[in-house]
Amino acid sequence: MDKEYVTWLESLEVGDRVIVKSGGVYEDQVVSKVTKITPTGLHRVERVTGLFRNGVVPSKNWGGSYSLLEPTAERIDAINLIKMRTFLKNVGWDRIDDDVVRRIWKMVK
Repeated sequence: MDKEYVTWLESLEVGDRVIVKSGGVYEDQVVSKVTKITPTGLHRVERVTGLFRNGVVPSKNWGGSYSLLEPTAERIDAINLIKMRTFLKNVGWDRIDDDVVRRIWKMVK
């Protein structure tokens, strides 16, 4: 672990935003927040069962794990773009006005 990362982990306080990166078969990243810091320096984070030790929660199955990343603007933007693209794949296009569909088509074609 590099010194900058350790310093960032040590600076975290309850309520701070973090990015949780899940590993294993399906990798994902979500913006979350710190909900508790134990006296021994372990971090509890929303949406994750388990405590982070040195920024990692090892998984008990399939080699997956969770790790904490600093929520930089670039990382948050990348996460949001993935969410937007996923949402757009699943849009019920029949619900969208025909003229709007035509304008979108012209933008992406």
